[in-house]
Amino acid sequence: MKKYFCALIFLVSHSFFVYPAAGANIAPSIKIMTQNQYIGFAIERFLAASDPASFNAALVAALQIAVATKTADRMQALANEITKEQPAIVALQEVVQLQCIDSVHTSGVGCSDPSIAAAFSDHLQLTLDDLHGTYVEAAQVVNFSFPAIPFVINGVPAQLSFVDRDVILAREDVDATPVNFQSLGVCSKPSADGCNYSSVLVVMTLVGTIDIERGFVAIDTTIDGKGNRAASNLAKHHAAGSVRCCGRRYELQSQGS
Repeated sequence: MKKYFCALIFLVSHSFFVYPAAGANIAPSIKIMTQNQYIGFAIERFLAASDPASFNAALVAALQIAVATKTADRMQALANEITKEQPAIVALQEVVQLQCIDSVHTSGVGCSDPSIAAAFSDHLQLTLDDLHGTYVEAAQVVNFSFPAIPFVINGVPAQLSFVDRDVILAREDVDATPVNFQSLGVCSKPSADGCNYSSVLVVMTLVGTIDIERGFVAIDTTIDGKGNRAASNLAKHHAAGSVRCCGRRYELQSQGS
């Protein structure tokens, strides 16, 4: 997850794998694809701010950077690659949804400011729209979300909503069902179709405490008459009890078993 959240590089890494479902033989050949969609900026740009003015400036600058990455064009390019390669399964990481809400009691240009307006989109929906029904969302895990981060642009107060997910897409002719990790007894923190890890990075910011979580999600598929299980996750491989983020060191907190 390079560039997105530097401290977590040492804690987790993306992985995607396919293996035979219980009692099934793996299909002779399965084409899969994985892609980190990356929002275009590191959230530490504003989480590290030490005062309200620098927090607001950093957040607005981050949104402007997201605009500069031309999200719609990137999602279209990814959809074109998927369409060309026709993988049975596509694992997407850091699939972000950014929304902006203007204050109802003010007038002026806030969320619609041209320097930030194009930042607000749902990367998953853009991708699916560009695939024109040839792929469907098979399963997702919500890693973390910021429901209402206040900021000001052009003197207009607004709120930013931020959701980060990992998503597995299946080609429309592939039979796919999310794996129920709770029923397997391996999930103490269910999240959408997947599960979050018990270790959480709890970050103190100027807008309050924010939990940075990561998770895993999997699907059972039938391809060429053979059953397989495909999983996408952020596999922990550093056991240290703390990480450095946003100019500070934080202890990882365990939530559940």
